[in-house]
Amino acid sequence: MTRPTLILLSLALALNSGCRRGTAGERQNPGPESRTLDLTSWTQQTELYMEHPPLVAGQTVRFAVHLTRIGSFEALDAGRPSIEMSPESGGTAVVLPGSEALRPGAFRVEGTLPAAGRYRWALVVTAPGLSDRHDLGTTVVFVDEASAIADAEKRPEKDPSAIAYLKEQQWTNPFATTLVSEGAVRTSIRVPAAIEPVTGGEALVTAPADGLQWAIA
Repeated sequence: MTRPTLILLSLALALNSGCRRGTAGERQNPGPESRTLDLTSWTQQTELYMEHPPLVAGQTVRFAVHLTRIGSFEALDAGRPSIEMSPESGGTAVVLPGSEALRPGAFRVEGTLPAAGRYRWALVVTAPGLSDRHDLGTTVVFVDEASAIADAEKRPEKDPSAIAYLKEQQWTNPFATTLVSEGAVRTSIRVPAAIEPVTGGEALVTAPADGLQWAIA
């Protein structure tokens, strides 16, 4: 057997071995993939945006917490958040402690989740000159990861055409969000006016806001 033949045979064996390993890997069940959940909440003092994995009893879970001051729409850069989980059927609340600001506006709450069941939960914020509470309604802690992920998959997918605008980007720009509310909007304003053009020149009529203008000669 010549040397080129040996080289080709070695390459063929290596490729065949690689294919077998790939096939074996494809047969392995990777298991369910976790999904990140998020929520947004407003009070008169702060805006909360929070991300977390599906909730499974007994697991240590980490919540990514973003807090914004409503008045100035600036990142909250001091204090600590915590999460309270009270059994819906009654009993002692479980409190998951939070960190100081990792960077302006960004905090972390981490702890071991309580037993499976339904809970009323809230995020509590304590900071210099500020004490706030976001009541987040009811949540479910599931008995196992498969059940938690199956429930998360039932939730609507995010709009793929939506434009991502991260809190870190919002905090550095003149930008703010607010809850939609009903209110009266004036569609037009009628005011008296006199136009006196400059002799041999022109007169410029401007408005302090966008709208339609009428001039009667």
